[in-house]
Amino acid sequence: MWLQGLVKCLVAGGVILLVSACSDNTTSTNPSNTLASSPSASTTSTAPVAEPLTVSLEHLENQVSELLRAMLAEARRQPTSGNLRGQLAMAYEVNGFRDAALTTYQQAEALSPKDARWPYFQARLLMKQVEPEVALAKLQRTLTLKPDHIPSLMWQGTWLLDQGHWQRAEAAFNKAKHHGLGWAADASLARVLLNQKRTNEAVALLETLSRKSPFPIIFHLLGMAYRDIGEVDKARIALARGKNAQNIGWLDPWEDLKAPYRISFEARLRKAQTMIRRGRVTESIALLQKLQGTQPHNPVVLTTLSNAFVLHGEQQKGFWILRRALEQEPVHYLIHLNIANFYTFRGDIATALQHFNTSIQINPDAAEPYARKATLLKKLGLMEDALAAFDSSLEKNASNPQLFIDAGDIHKSLSQTSNALSRYRQAVDVDPSYLPGYLKLANLLIQSNQLSDARQVLDHASLLGDQTGQVDALVRLLEHQ
Repeated sequence: MWLQGLVKCLVAGGVILLVSACSDNTTSTNPSNTLASSPSASTTSTAPVAEPLTVSLEHLENQVSELLRAMLAEARRQPTSGNLRGQLAMAYEVNGFRDAALTTYQQAEALSPKDARWPYFQARLLMKQVEPEVALAKLQRTLTLKPDHIPSLMWQGTWLLDQGHWQRAEAAFNKAKHHGLGWAADASLARVLLNQKRTNEAVALLETLSRKSPFPIIFHLLGMAYRDIGEVDKARIALARGKNAQNIGWLDPWEDLKAPYRISFEARLRKAQTMIRRGRVTESIALLQKLQGTQPHNPVVLTTLSNAFVLHGEQQKGFWILRRALEQEPVHYLIHLNIANFYTFRGDIATALQHFNTSIQINPDAAEPYARKATLLKKLGLMEDALAAFDSSLEKNASNPQLFIDAGDIHKSLSQTSNALSRYRQAVDVDPSYLPGYLKLANLLIQSNQLSDARQVLDHASLLGDQTGQVDALVRLLEHQ
């Protein structure tokens, strides 16, 4: 049964999916990513279409340099092909050569003036270079060629809004909505309303959106709106629910055309991790095994591949990948951290603790090894030791509300009610949208006969929209006191 438990832990996020610490090639400022011998990139192209640009291929991975060299050669063989020139531009862009990409997109547009992709990609690059007027002109060219292109409409509205052109932005978002875009168009229209100080209208729109499309960005915008109208408690909770908000997003099939040119080691590793998050585990294993062949001792690859095998039901393979990694020098702390989970679920507690301790010795500033160790010690009933480990974890990183709850549970088991209440309060202070913190706090307040405080906590909890009925159950318990 330990295998089922291990899979459950992985699915719940119990084993870290590592993120590469390398820099992002698509935003590289590496000095080697400059034009080797070409005219400087400009925002317009009035001269006859020049030869394809060349870039310095030094310091690139072999497969990347081979790809760019082959694409450049093909573009030279067919110098009048706008499609090949545009493909070369995409390859330049995703591998960090933005100046060369911009000029090459301009060449592609000159060769294929009716292809809307090339002014669109120019617009995206120009906006990154903070040239909004030229970028907007290129977007307008795209929309002239393809009036129903939703990404262009959304970027047009977003950039116009950032420039303070609210009515024009609203028109662009409404066009995108007319062409079928859903929540992203409405959320963007809410941004317009907030900028126009039409806050009550924004609240009404966002409250509806929060029920239909409960994305963090919706709650972030709603929290800002609540704050503007003086709804402080609602604002606090909404902003907490939106704390991990990303920018409003939408599908962009043209952007996906660049995927075949993202072939660097780091790009392929990110792709494998994305596959795992999306449930495409079999595909991720195949890709990770290829990466392992390239860098057999890379701890990111090894740990991610181990996780993928476990999720695929091949726990023994996942274990042995990490077990063999322990024979390498130096051993990454996350190898010890993740293999400890295998020993935990096998019931080999002594070995699990040994690996947790080794992980801490290797990287004493990381919070996660202390937290994992504390959870295991708590299950073993070693409450004082567990509490010390939780405190060590929280000293390194106090952003996880569940750790405060776990520590509070220990205080409660030791009849340290005041300390337990303090921990539960810390949990909701760290994350005002974390319902378990309110439930723990309210329940203990009721047990301690602090009924007024309990009622206030439950009032806050009710704003979270509990679907489990636990808040209502505690309210009924409070009413019978």
